[in-house]
Amino acid sequence: MHRKEKIEKIAELFARFRTEVESLNSLNLYDINVHAENVIIPILNLIYGVNLVNINNRVRNSAAIDLVDTENRIAVQVTSTGTGDKVKHTINEFVKGKRCEDYDRLLIYIITEKQKKYSDAIFSVAYDNELEFSEKDMVTIYNLTV
Repeated sequence: MHRKEKIEKIAELFARFRTEVESLNSLNLYDINVHAENVIIPILNLIYGVNLVNINNRVRNSAAIDLVDTENRIAVQVTSTGTGDKVKHTINEFVKGKRCEDYDRLLIYIITEKQKKYSDAIFSVAYDNELEFSEKDMVTIYNLTV
């Protein structure tokens, strides 16, 4: 398989996965979101050069974060909800749970899609608590960058 065909296949599989997540979530079936946490680990590890593990394997339904790399002090929330309310809730829980003591960076990986624009007020709790967080920390398969 040539490089172009591999890239097209990866894009197809991610599009199919996204559609499946959206369809199942619309039926109130959320198990696929748990599987998504594990699917995204090797991709994020490769792109960001980290060693993420699923914290939910140790602490069931950990608040605000799903994946962590304690050595590189990075935490990731994996969600299928890209609304401003969800982002604000995640940041609030991260700060309230004193996660800033263990992690310097929070990423929110959105399985489906982000909103077109987010209000600056969403990020105010992060700023107030000296957590550097902006829209660049909300990632999807289409904007994964270091």
